[in-house]
Amino acid sequence: MNVKLMPVIEITYYSFGDNSPMDGPYWKYAEAWDTFKEDCLKKAGFPDKMNSYDRGGSLYSLSDITDANLLKLIKDEWEDSDKDVENLSTLVGGYVLNITGLDKLYPQCCGDLGDISEWERLLTNDENPYFWIGHPSPSIVNKGDTVVFDLEHPNVSEGFVPEHNDLYVEVSKEDLAKAIDGTKKELDIFANRLSAINEKEQLNIPDIAQILIYGNN
Repeated sequence: MNVKLMPVIEITYYSFGDNSPMDGPYWKYAEAWDTFKEDCLKKAGFPDKMNSYDRGGSLYSLSDITDANLLKLIKDEWEDSDKDVENLSTLVGGYVLNITGLDKLYPQCCGDLGDISEWERLLTNDENPYFWIGHPSPSIVNKGDTVVFDLEHPNVSEGFVPEHNDLYVEVSKEDLAKAIDGTKKELDIFANRLSAINEKEQLNIPDIAQILIYGNN
């Protein structure tokens, strides 16, 4: 089983666009939503075109975001915090669970990059560990060597976005651990990019990589 955990961030500047698509959900009308999002990002001031992780959506792979676009995003996050490090938030998004080339679980509303700790917690021996990737979050069943994500548990009161065909997803802890290790290497690369941009552009944002990836703790 080839398991990957893909780090993504959510980038939405919908207020800059005109004629928002009336049809939804976005994955069924991907072309219209992609056109709208491209227009929004261009008008918002992103210098380079960005292709989302999946067509129509607003999640973007870290490695696909150019330094110029990342600089724009950092500046906006800093401005939104009133240039107060205490108000600076972790980048929204999270991690897509991909198994053998198929995306099985996406981060949900209010998820962020700091949720990597939630995935690491799944490797413990807790019988039914708490797990958060935003709302909704799947219920977890720890079966010893494997972890089961239950997307239709009674505790799950909202629909997942996008819709999932597999309501029960089982992953071996060994494969998940390898995926997490790979993801943390990607986060290290991203952290170095954040720090380099911060220094080059003399933004002087304290602990920029730590806060934007792991949280302001």
